[in-house]
Amino acid sequence: MNDITPPVLIVGAGMGGLVLAQALKKRGIPFLIFERDQSINSRTQGWGLTLQEFSTPKLLSLLPDTVGANFFSALVDPTHGGNQRTMVFLNMASGELMVELSVPGRKRLDRIKMRQMMLDGDGGVDVQWGKTLVSYTTTERGIKANFADGTEYEGGLLVGLDGVHSVVRAVLFPEHAKPVRVPVHMLGVELELTRELISPLLEVNPVMFLGGSPTGVCVFYAVLSSPKVNGTAALAPEEHRWHVQVNISWLKADGAPSVPESNEARVELLLERMTKVWVPLRNAVEKGMTSKTVVGSVTIADWVIPENPWDNLDGRVTIAGDAAHTMTMFRGEGFNNAVLDLHNLVQALQEIYSTPTDDASKRAKLISEYEEELRERRPRVVLASRQQCLMMHDW
Repeated sequence: MNDITPPVLIVGAGMGGLVLAQALKKRGIPFLIFERDQSINSRTQGWGLTLQEFSTPKLLSLLPDTVGANFFSALVDPTHGGNQRTMVFLNMASGELMVELSVPGRKRLDRIKMRQMMLDGDGGVDVQWGKTLVSYTTTERGIKANFADGTEYEGGLLVGLDGVHSVVRAVLFPEHAKPVRVPVHMLGVELELTRELISPLLEVNPVMFLGGSPTGVCVFYAVLSSPKVNGTAALAPEEHRWHVQVNISWLKADGAPSVPESNEARVELLLERMTKVWVPLRNAVEKGMTSKTVVGSVTIADWVIPENPWDNLDGRVTIAGDAAHTMTMFRGEGFNNAVLDLHNLVQALQEIYSTPTDDASKRAKLISEYEEELRERRPRVVLASRQQCLMMHDW
């Protein structure tokens, strides 16, 4: 491209944005990455993340070797190489095993550690924090991004990886950008458990399990860090601790409780919803909570990408990750599909940036081909996750 090569502008420094930045860095493609938060610690980063066997090789191929070599230090539990091995579904009223599926190569990772790993040290990327995108406009050579603080940056193209409430998506689809809420209420809590409390849960599965119940609730349980990860393994056995998450959800229906605003009321509702849940899990929740426990409300929503091509400004702007496929978490496929997005997108960007001259027609063709695959795959996986969500609540 002429003179100084215009960079790829990445909007969003979550998992997807950082993976794309690392992939471009590995390939020598210039980029700038922007994030509306003031720092990585500005807000809750989400709970654990499931990495499926089918996406792992693609993820590692995207990352520089120095980053990929350390990636699995973010495992929530390194036992068995971090492999979950089986996915367990229980009757959450009795604890009876309903289904156990083999899931070879499936791993559970700490989202915060993964982000930090891609930001820190010599292999890290430089994020421009506190940058809220408000609009973008075309230029002769590409696109200009305009931010709320009055700054503007020019690039060859812009990629929206700005999450569920994507501004990039809102500009692309002004009448079809808002996520659709799935009719499910959900509460979530993080707990610190002793060996005594967690032992019956580890016997079911060392990493995670979930299930439905005749009482109409669905419960998801997962380890966030084990003693080998959080450092308590060096202490006496009675001092070992496991950090876990528990989510409980139920269908929105007449007579079903809605989620209250105050934390005090949410704590009360969580305990009430747990009263008919399998006793060992109920005990872990009741005894693991303290006066400082925060119970969060989790919005369940999804967004289906339009089936027809849209105006991507001749390949100047596109979307990936949650911006392209907001989905429920009930199949554990959100990040894995983001990896597939980025694998395909990076191949297109390599071709676009492979020649020293601007070629708008090549850019338009390659980005449109990338989006064609999105349109074929995304509705299928989003709707499958929605169906799984509703099925888990239909005893």
